[in-house]
Formats: sequence, C-alpha cells, structure tokens
Amino acid sequence: MLEHVPDPVAALKELARITKCDGQLIITAPFCSLTHFAPFHFCTGFSSYWYKKHLSDLNFEINKFDHNGGWFDYLAQEIFRLPYIGKTYSSRTLGFTGFIFSLPLLFILSLLKKIDRGSHEMLTYGFHVVAIKSR
Repeated sequence: MLEHVPDPVAALKELARITKCDGQLIITAPFCSLTHFAPFHFCTGFSSYWYKKHLSDLNFEINKFDHNGGWFDYLAQEIFRLPYIGKTYSSRTLGFTGFIFSLPLLFILSLLKKIDRGSHEMLTYGFHVVAIKSR
C-alpha cells in the first residue's frame, strides 16, 4: 500500500507511532511496478535496503522478509503484456507475429527460472515484510 501514499516514510512513521511494543507491522509494496490505480500511484522501488533502514530507525526488527518473484518472472510478465502495450501505446498492434515472437522468449525464461540463483536481488515484484516493534 505504500506506493499509494504521497510520503511513504511519513506513513511508516505514523504506523510505527500507533503500533504497540511487540506489535506486528505487515507491509507489502512493489519494488518494481507499472503505474496502477492512477492518479494515486506515487512511488515504487521499495528495496530491501529501504525496509531495513527505515524499519530499524523506527525500532522494528524484521521477523519475515520474502521477495515476490525474480528478474526472470518480471521479464516474462512484461513480454506477456507486449501485445496489449503495443496496441495501447503505439500505432501498431503486434498481432500474431508478436505472439509467435514472444513464445520462444517465454519458454527460455521459464527454463532459466527453474535454475534461478537469486535474481530477485536485482529485480522483484516486491517484498512481503513482517516486523516486530521493540522498546
């Protein structure tokens, strides 16, 4: 939800203020996402470093930190969107040719995903975080 508030650090500070000691804060926000719920999409790019810095500063200990997908997943998603994006934002539709072009790339990405060794460190959809407030 943090991508939908104009000042996510201020929102996090307010969440910290109202969270009791030993209370849990559960956050999910995109690391990389397309604009959605416009015009109420203000930021993206909440990296693992962003969470670790701000949650630590606000006396939270991260209890659970899971990534959602990796680079191969994200790239496959965007290739899958190619016909829609092409039709919506350019003067041409890719039609059957675009579909045929996409299939080998999607197949290769599915193979690479099976042997993924941490591509989420470079690109992920986002993170699911559970943090416990201390003090």
